[in-house]
Amino acid sequence: MNPTTIRATLINGTKTNTVELRVPEDDKRGVNKHFDYILDNYDMDDIREKYREALVVHEKRKKSEAQRQKNQMEFDRLRMLFDQKAMLFDMPFMQDADRDLKAAIRRAPDLFILNCIAADALKKHMEKNNMNYSEYLDVLEELTYSNLDNELDDEL
Repeated sequence: MNPTTIRATLINGTKTNTVELRVPEDDKRGVNKHFDYILDNYDMDDIREKYREALVVHEKRKKSEAQRQKNQMEFDRLRMLFDQKAMLFDMPFMQDADRDLKAAIRRAPDLFILNCIAADALKKHMEKNNMNYSEYLDVLEELTYSNLDNELDDEL
């Protein structure tokens, strides 16, 4: 582990300069006056040790951030799944659903399985009530607008 550049702040009285310089191959002297100054006044092994420590801290932060992002994605996925399940239980065709269907919805591990179960349940409900998709959408539209009318009446 040998960094190829050094970033340093050089202080000369009240003046400061931040410099970034290339480390000469094999820490050779005489290539760069600033590097020579650093070699004269600081221990390169100490600088390298601080670099290693900073690198370890950086890697830990990077891993921690990656884990946080992964956890957030999983939380968001589960939140969406939960919200979809809750929305599904509010659908009219779920009012007369049996325990097995409700348990299957609760146990659905992801949106794909949940949507498959919901589609099957909706199809059975429509067959049982001799409805097509258009008629079912009319029922949903009627329910939506009647709920909006009730909310408006409550506000007035």
